[in-house]
Amino acid sequence: MNDLYIVDQPALVDFCARLHGVPWLALDTEFIREQTYYPQLGLIQIASLAGIAIIDPLALPSLDPFLKLLYDPAVTKLLHAGQQDLEIFFHRCGAAPSPIFDTQLAALVLGQGDQIGYAALVQRMLCVALDKAHTRADWQRRPLNPEWLAYAADDVRYLPELYRQQQAMLDERGWLEALAEDFARLCHTDRYRAQPWESWRRIREHHRLHGVERAALRELAAWREQQAMSHDARVAGF
Repeated sequence: MNDLYIVDQPALVDFCARLHGVPWLALDTEFIREQTYYPQLGLIQIASLAGIAIIDPLALPSLDPFLKLLYDPAVTKLLHAGQQDLEIFFHRCGAAPSPIFDTQLAALVLGQGDQIGYAALVQRMLCVALDKAHTRADWQRRPLNPEWLAYAADDVRYLPELYRQQQAMLDERGWLEALAEDFARLCHTDRYRAQPWESWRRIREHHRLHGVERAALRELAAWREQQAMSHDARVAGF
């Protein structure tokens, strides 16, 4: 089955209708965040029992059919190191989609690697070598190179099999229920809600300041964060 590249609304509606009632959905996104505060979505990749689809959010007037599917609580979303993907949809919809299964977190619990990358996990578990040459591509550039689309599709192509194998291992050990609680915490709203008054902690050498100096730093850092949020601008480091 060929991968779908969805760039018009009827195709999106048709694809999402075919996914009605699926138990799981593999998800990845491509985005850029170099000059903005919020991540700028460039592509959405989906793998399911109906095949693989690459959704172009820049070409579509509405993502509502997909978002309805994404936020269906009966559908488990499969991700790898999915916190940034969840953050994108939190900012778009006000909540992170759930429930999820994160193969990176599962790999940690199963002793397959601490913060192991997707390509490394695919190589380890499935003996497939992935090309990671386009990691730094500009995903808002159009038209997209066919090689970029193939790279993007591969980012979800192997998630279902990773999920199948890891779920079986976790079930055998009796760890599924405990890990589900960790997955739920990844979807919690507080994880993605901006906290300007805590932004001072990200500043280098903040631990050297105390008393009035630290209070001034907190005020300045919070103001800077709020300005960046309101103008959707990158926070300059200091």
